[in-house]
Amino acid sequence: MKIRLSIRFVVSLMMFVSSLFSNEKDRLLETLRHQTRDTNYISTLFVLAGEYATSNTDSTVWYANEILRISDSLGYKNGIGRSYFMTGLAFYVRGVEDSAMIWFQKTLSVFNETRDPEGLGLAFHNIGRLYVRRGEYAKAKEYIRNALELRKKHSSPGAVLSSISMLGLIAGEEHHLQEEEAYYVEALNIAKGIKPFSHSGIAMATTNLAWVEQKRKNYEKAIGYFQQSLQLYKEMRDVNGTTEVLIGLAQIALDQKEFSKVIPYAEQALRYSRNMINPDGVLQSANLLSLAYEQMGDYKNALRYHKLHTAQQDSLNRLRVKKEYVDALSRFETEQKEAKITILEQENQLQYLERNIVVGILIVVLLGVGAVYIRSKEIRNIEVARHAETLQRNFSEQLLAQQEQERKRISTELHDSLGQNLLIIKNMLDISIQTKMPKHALNQQLGELSEIASRSIEETRAIASNLHPYQLNRMGLTKALIAMMRNLEQSTKISLFHSIDKAEGIFSKDTEAHLYRIVQESVNNVLKHSNATELRVELRNNGQHIRISISDNGNGFDASSVEQKESLVGGLGLFGLKERARIIGGRLSIHSAIGSGTTVEVVVPV
Repeated sequence: MKIRLSIRFVVSLMMFVSSLFSNEKDRLLETLRHQTRDTNYISTLFVLAGEYATSNTDSTVWYANEILRISDSLGYKNGIGRSYFMTGLAFYVRGVEDSAMIWFQKTLSVFNETRDPEGLGLAFHNIGRLYVRRGEYAKAKEYIRNALELRKKHSSPGAVLSSISMLGLIAGEEHHLQEEEAYYVEALNIAKGIKPFSHSGIAMATTNLAWVEQKRKNYEKAIGYFQQSLQLYKEMRDVNGTTEVLIGLAQIALDQKEFSKVIPYAEQALRYSRNMINPDGVLQSANLLSLAYEQMGDYKNALRYHKLHTAQQDSLNRLRVKKEYVDALSRFETEQKEAKITILEQENQLQYLERNIVVGILIVVLLGVGAVYIRSKEIRNIEVARHAETLQRNFSEQLLAQQEQERKRISTELHDSLGQNLLIIKNMLDISIQTKMPKHALNQQLGELSEIASRSIEETRAIASNLHPYQLNRMGLTKALIAMMRNLEQSTKISLFHSIDKAEGIFSKDTEAHLYRIVQESVNNVLKHSNATELRVELRNNGQHIRISISDNGNGFDASSVEQKESLVGGLGLFGLKERARIIGGRLSIHSAIGSGTTVEVVVPV
């Protein structure tokens, strides 16, 4: 829930910041035709680049390159810094975080040299935003506070509002509700003084205050703030903002167990999310609808929306894998570009050394050696990138194949078990209707029908639990793991020992799901392959990180050879476990030797 809340906040913050740029694109383009190539022309290009940042990053990159070309010809370093910033912003919007950080750091370096306060504010603020995405809140606060100090003296109220709102977000992620509320109240007061963009700022601030009150379970105040935001977003025809508020109102209705109120809010949010191609909105709306219908006893609709939620989650997971590949490719392209810049600088230096033939020959020789070295390095980088691409492609293919296999398994279970039970119930009911039976025989048959129906319900719950354990949503990670252990004790002869510390409220639901699956897949590996007689599962929370270990006394294996084999064929075993750990910012290690058992350990920072 916290990560999704952060995503919604950052999206709304980016929309507000983008509204600070002029929306009169035609006027700006007309202005470009009549301007000479000077600093004013660069400023116009900069505004246009920002205008396209959230809708067409390719256009943003084009304008950034144009700014760089003209600024370089004029020797205008502040223009070069703004070009770097827009390039980084394009990568940030695309979700390519490492490349965005490279360009924002280059921006900071340029503006440190020129001492431009507005440029420094831009650089500090956006580096802070990147650290927020990574969950490194101490670093994020340091950069954004530096940005706020500069912006209060030299920038517009809109820029000040952005930094204050981001500090509020960080306070919320660190569970400092009073500090979070204070920042949002300050942001609201600033927004009321901004014209003509006050509606957008007020809507964002009241929405954030609503989330604060929702965390405190002050539902009446939260609903009041959400209703204010909803009216403003509808006046502005802001569909994304409207969707966020509807999801918030649905969440409050679910918390208050007013399930009939959840349905209209969540259905409207789902409709908006689909129209705007908002996958996070679809995911949250479908989950709320599934939970509400389940509580109302409408299992048909609950299952329908649960399937939509699962399908959307699978789609987001595939997009995340694709994004990580694009991130690696972008880093490689950035290194290539810097190598080309280095070569160009060396060629310019040669022009000053041509007078001396002997020195010129030496330089040519040195450059030849350097070129060979650079070329060999480029070739190595290309090979590494190709290998990474092959691994990612194989992993994606194996992942899709495994998903298809899982669908076939579920289909078989539904047909062979649940379908047969339902057919038996139908036939027995038909016989009861068509045949006049004595009362005692009818009662006996009804008892049998009840028993078959109960088994069908249990089988349906087991299938749903395999798809996504309901304990995670209802009880959290700790109780879900304990429930898993209890089920194992009843279904296996292995001696089972477990010790699980409390870990609720620490991670997002997505992160909890990954940790649960790591334990589940590791335990399944023990049951299938190890021939172990003892299994131990531990979760330790020391306040700084969560450490989970799954160990057995089974056959063991050569971990290094298995990992190497999986890297070559793109397997989903140990590689899949490590991918899950990496996605949530953790580290997974496997200790095993033939005949000495196996220990799988994952460590995730709190």
